[in-house]
Amino acid sequence: MDETLRLISHHRRRAILDLLLIHDRPLTLTDLRNEVVEKEQDTEITEIPSEQVKEAHISLHHVHIPKLEEEGVVNYDS
Repeated sequence: MDETLRLISHHRRRAILDLLLIHDRPLTLTDLRNEVVEKEQDTEITEIPSEQVKEAHISLHHVHIPKLEEEGVVNYDS
């Protein structure tokens, strides 16, 4: 239970899991990133500064997706 709560403690990991459940298919990192950022900013990806998009991409790739993969929640093929 503690591990599950730790995994969903960050809003980006919750967004990743939510999007994967909604789509029910594999998503590219770019597609996932775009949807996460749009959800966070409540606007279209084209309206979001590129630095914010880049930061989200880096955090998904290096932090959040690896944590979910480490626990066997998602499969990630970089």
